[in-house]
Amino acid sequence: MMESTGTEPLYLGLDLSTQQLKATIIDSSLRIVHESSVHFDNDLPNYGTKGGAIQNPEVTGEVTTPTLVWVEALEVLFAHRIPPDLVARLVAISGDGQQHGSVFWAREPKDLDPGMSLVNQLSEGKYFSILESPIWMDSSTRAECDALEAHVGGAQALASITGSAGYERFTGNQIAKVFRTQREAYDKTTRISLVSSFVPSLLVGKFVDIDTSDGSGMNILNIRTKKWDASCLEGLVGGDKAEAKALEHKLGEKVSEWDEVVGKVSTFWVQRFGLSPDCAVTTFTGDNPATLSSLVTKPGDVVVSLGTSDTLFLTLDECSPSPEGHVLCHPVIKSGFMAMLVYKNGSLTREYIRDQCAHSSWTVLGKLLASTPPLNNGNIGFYFHVPEITPRANGIFRFRNALDVTKEPELVDKFDDATEARALLESQVVSMWLHAKKIGLSPQRVLLTGGASANPDIQKMFADVFNVKVYRPTIGSNAGSLGGAYRAAFVYRQAATPTDLTYEEMLESVTEPAELLASPSADRPAYEQFAQVYSKLEQKVVELGAF
Repeated sequence: MMESTGTEPLYLGLDLSTQQLKATIIDSSLRIVHESSVHFDNDLPNYGTKGGAIQNPEVTGEVTTPTLVWVEALEVLFAHRIPPDLVARLVAISGDGQQHGSVFWAREPKDLDPGMSLVNQLSEGKYFSILESPIWMDSSTRAECDALEAHVGGAQALASITGSAGYERFTGNQIAKVFRTQREAYDKTTRISLVSSFVPSLLVGKFVDIDTSDGSGMNILNIRTKKWDASCLEGLVGGDKAEAKALEHKLGEKVSEWDEVVGKVSTFWVQRFGLSPDCAVTTFTGDNPATLSSLVTKPGDVVVSLGTSDTLFLTLDECSPSPEGHVLCHPVIKSGFMAMLVYKNGSLTREYIRDQCAHSSWTVLGKLLASTPPLNNGNIGFYFHVPEITPRANGIFRFRNALDVTKEPELVDKFDDATEARALLESQVVSMWLHAKKIGLSPQRVLLTGGASANPDIQKMFADVFNVKVYRPTIGSNAGSLGGAYRAAFVYRQAATPTDLTYEEMLESVTEPAELLASPSADRPAYEQFAQVYSKLEQKVVELGAF
């Protein structure tokens, strides 16, 4: 990080992800001058989250996060993490939130008292109609997904409208479940925010519209017209046209483009934490679109983000959505799209296997990998500790002799530690490669981001499986919050003094070339054959692990 003079303006990017709230501040030269975070489990243990979430033992697949965790994290960040002299110099704020998560408001967060803490005011019970926010890890809404698809004419019809078939974690289906099971709370709801519109709503003290890119992950927004689709709204509320219109009002009757200033910080933030009353807040987006917006990409680039969930995405000029994968409105190219694959079993699953097999040490895990050959002697595993999206299955399944054409793969209860470690990583990377091919992607190179991207064993596996060079973008470890800071700077400057400079040109002016991490081995293993067998076993696993 660079030193910053005491007078120049600063730009803040916030990333409210599953496990923590991250902040990145940049100066006028777009250099990082500060990074900090609030970890929900460690810093706010009184909420009882594990991995930033709470799984309801009484409702299969139901996963939420207490809304007040996010409220208090934002307050802790400004009170104890960001130095006051930097806070005072902020001129614009943008950021992102974990995709699909939702907040059910009972009233607008205006006229807050700067003499009281934010969390105490919002915990009084009058601001939120539901205190536990559904998040992306939830898989309890299959009935709502089926009903929505049936209403609009099937999975392909829904994908053609919204960019995706019906997915349990998508916000529309979560809303439909609340409509069905918590009707009194639903009727008290005046506004439904995504996490990405919730944070700026707190900052400006009024309801902020949902962003077009993040709104694409709801099964409600028409990705071409960028308007709420009437048939989808009706499908979420049992076909009732009056209720559909009411839901549209709760969502906000328009969506926001990425380059809008949504307001200035409210008096609460000015008087309690010393922000400038002129500090602008711009549109926030989802965490995956935010990561893409922080990168300089080339045609043929596939971005892989390895985090709590693993995601693979790239930019498209045109799109033909299918029930496999997702298509979203692009976060910074208004006419473009973003294709994406999502895996729920990401870093938490890798960490679980590391802890079980390698004494909680990545170094030991690396030695285990080095002791086993690529293709793992024909041992293939599927590791879904939580119900998976890609493919739709739940459970852990291990197969021996999978590559032996003279034998049937044998389903077994366990592998030794070395075999288990390689089976997990090969399974995760091969699955990405396989499903990317299914939706027509032909990567020319892989840009690897997220916490696990620093692991050399994972880097090499991506190079060998995808058979392309693997690079790390020079964006640091907090791509989401950095993307938010970049967008805040660009939107603020363009609003003050419009120029012909594009957002992509701004990024290119400050971004170093991506760092080469790994190249395919000269004696690259036969992952094509491995993938064929993996695909057949995956079909079997979908049957065995149905939920």
